[in-house]
Amino acid sequence: VGLGWLLALARRADPRLHEWAHRYLLQHMQPEHFAEGKEDAKAGIERLFGLATGAKESEAVRNFAQTYLRCHHPKIGKEQPESKQFKIKPGVPRTEYTEARIWPSLWDTRGDVRRFAVTITRSELRRWGAQGKVYELGESSAKVVRKVAYDALSQAGEDYADPDLALEPEELDAAQIFSMTESRTRSSRDVAIELIRKHYKRIGGAERLGWLMQSADREVRFFAVRLLWEKHRPR
Repeated sequence: VGLGWLLALARRADPRLHEWAHRYLLQHMQPEHFAEGKEDAKAGIERLFGLATGAKESEAVRNFAQTYLRCHHPKIGKEQPESKQFKIKPGVPRTEYTEARIWPSLWDTRGDVRRFAVTITRSELRRWGAQGKVYELGESSAKVVRKVAYDALSQAGEDYADPDLALEPEELDAAQIFSMTESRTRSSRDVAIELIRKHYKRIGGAERLGWLMQSADREVRFFAVRLLWEKHRPR
């Protein structure tokens, strides 16, 4: 059974054919089998990422490659239903899930590609050292991408914080958080306001509240006045 033939089946519109091809590829193919004639795992992994996010790949093929890469991830693989069903043992090193490969897909216009990137980013953000880049995710037009930023920021200092995703309190960037209060997205403004209230001693200050009072958003101005009175009124 050749890889080319299986991928051709995976591209077929008939759900019986492409679902059978997906199952066979998941159960029987190792990363090196995707290297187009070379028994080279790194080349095979590169091809898999191309299949998962490629601009010219069909949704059916992308779906297969995304599932394969999730199942073969050393950490999240065991959580995938297909891994349990087919007893898949992860075969892709965690170091292959790089920021360079995944981050651009967070901004892809295709929903399945964004969701795949979100799943990997949630597991790899801190390993990438990308804590300082979460704020830009809060400006995404996709709710699922914004949620990555919200969780990474909101879990800072919490007992339940995800160690692969959440920022440490000392990593919170005051300037970025205060800038979020001017976001075009209401949910991002709300998260920023809650962070300022929660971590005021670390990131706040009367001067910054004065800046918030200039906001075009009435709710942000009201919040600034209330917090100024709460934190700085004469005792």
